[in-house]
Amino acid sequence: MFKKIIAVFAALFFSASAAFSVDYSGKTVTIWVPFKAGGGTDAVARALTGPLSANLPGNPSVVVKNVTEGGGIGSVNTYVAKHGKDKDGLVVLATSGSTQLPFFI
Repeated sequence: MFKKIIAVFAALFFSASAAFSVDYSGKTVTIWVPFKAGGGTDAVARALTGPLSANLPGNPSVVVKNVTEGGGIGSVNTYVAKHGKDKDGLVVLATSGSTQLPFFI
């Protein structure tokens, strides 16, 4: 059990130190929202644009992109197909329980 706790803390330390080495200066971070504008997930994503821009290294522009083709789950599948292997963090997914829960049921 103790080894597992140490492994978790080591993973957190190394992932946090890697995050500090990133610089987003002059870049745009896109929050991909798989719902139309005006809903709850869209509102939360738009509320986070300012704080994210202010707190990410390099203070990048942060924009919201509403992608509704294929419905909520279809849009998430499209996100994974297009950006699932991206390592730069320039496109992130904002989703909701209505998209995640069918996977668990």
